[in-house]
Amino acid sequence: MLSERTAAVIIYIWITALKIAATVICRIISGIMIIFLIDYALFTLMGIIPVFKMEILNYERLAGKTVSIVGLSKNSGKTTTLNAIISQAYRHFSRIGITSIGRDGEKQDVATGNAKPQIFASDNMIVATTAELIDYCDASKRIIYSTDFNTPMGRVYLFQTLSGGYIQIGGPSSVSQMIEIKNIMRKFGCDCIFIDGAASRRSFGFSKLADGIVLCTSANISSNMNEAVEKTSYIVSLYDLPICLDDDGLFVKGAITDSIIEKILLSYTKNELKCLKLIFEDPAKVICSYDHFTRLKSAVNTIEVYGKPELLAISVNPTSVYGWSFDSEKFVEKLKDKVSVPVFDVAMEC
Repeated sequence: MLSERTAAVIIYIWITALKIAATVICRIISGIMIIFLIDYALFTLMGIIPVFKMEILNYERLAGKTVSIVGLSKNSGKTTTLNAIISQAYRHFSRIGITSIGRDGEKQDVATGNAKPQIFASDNMIVATTAELIDYCDASKRIIYSTDFNTPMGRVYLFQTLSGGYIQIGGPSSVSQMIEIKNIMRKFGCDCIFIDGAASRRSFGFSKLADGIVLCTSANISSNMNEAVEKTSYIVSLYDLPICLDDDGLFVKGAITDSIIEKILLSYTKNELKCLKLIFEDPAKVICSYDHFTRLKSAVNTIEVYGKPELLAISVNPTSVYGWSFDSEKFVEKLKDKVSVPVFDVAMEC
């Protein structure tokens, strides 16, 4: 039998050993966590791990699709949104394609002189850009295709990124040429393609080009938050127009402007208008004012479209380059009350 003193010593030794073991384990775990955090920070800076927290899109549904990033105005947050999307898409697809209908990715807006976010591309992406802009891309790259498309910034080329780095993108300014660029990217194995659209050029959300669009809105379109919400929700409502299933109606080709609507309203009696079904090519073709569209919609029987891309989400920039800004949470919530698609402030949530 052990004496009480001996038993107490043994218990003390065991407790001390457990404390030492626990301390060592905690230090090992802490060390591992510190190493992990350092690696995470380094990989994030290198573009290997995205810094964006919230998944913006359902990327599994976008396999084999083309997504256009469309801005309602300049400085609407398109580039920031594009960066977030391609950073996240990099984890979901073996290869993605990126291009633009206008110049993007420069440090400073060549038109306004304002600072702009650069575009970061990870390795193994396919980029379509012009001869002039290739020299501004600091990612290691390999040119894989030369197109016949010429722009004010030179011929359009496609290259594969061999390492992460900043890029400047610019492509053709016509839908037909952009469709050809998209088809070439598919041949080079792009699982998903992202097109950066020019400000106020919703035509590049045309259904023949894009399967889905992300709409970027901002405080730039109005100094009044409620008005900015109304203008944005009007554009969103155009993508709710039903698809035409037959040709039994009046097809109006091309852009739907205020003058076109006035012509339609003056060409028929009230009773004739009430029985009239109008068919437009695509929501992107509707560029008339909200007031004119509302007048037309209330006057005719129905308005349908031959095709439309899926509206995937709305990205919000609550700050205007003109000096005013909105409360981000209120702006997002007001838009969520008006639309049925996800709404996010990419700078805050992602």
